[in-house]
Amino acid sequence: MIDDLFFIAEVGDPKYRKTAENIDLTALVQSEIRIVEEGVTPEKEAVDFQFNSPESPIILSGDPVLLKRMMRNALQNARRYAASKVEIALESVKKNHDGGSMARIVIRDDGSGISSEDAILFGKRRPRKLSCENDLS
Repeated sequence: MIDDLFFIAEVGDPKYRKTAENIDLTALVQSEIRIVEEGVTPEKEAVDFQFNSPESPIILSGDPVLLKRMMRNALQNARRYAASKVEIALESVKKNHDGGSMARIVIRDDGSGISSEDAILFGKRRPRKLSCENDLS
């Protein structure tokens, strides 16, 4: 949650500008895996992260802040629901129409998966209950 608040603050900062930089995606994913691995909590045992990537780095153009946030969110989610391991596969797909690199990232955990009830609601907005009690006496 703290990371989310920092991210919102950073992106909401008037000085923040979306950028498109050349990024070593392989190094970025490895870095985010290390950060998530170090975040082991007492209620969740360590999870084995297995990372498969090409020999040569995958360089692509993107916003490093947004890419890091996306990767960390996906990896934290996989870690949260994994029974014991998370597999991450990174592959270069092809060059896009303007000559830039495209990549595919597949993240799999060995958890039980999403329930059929939750699968129906996946991706749909759900109302949130807001509880607000004020004692003005």
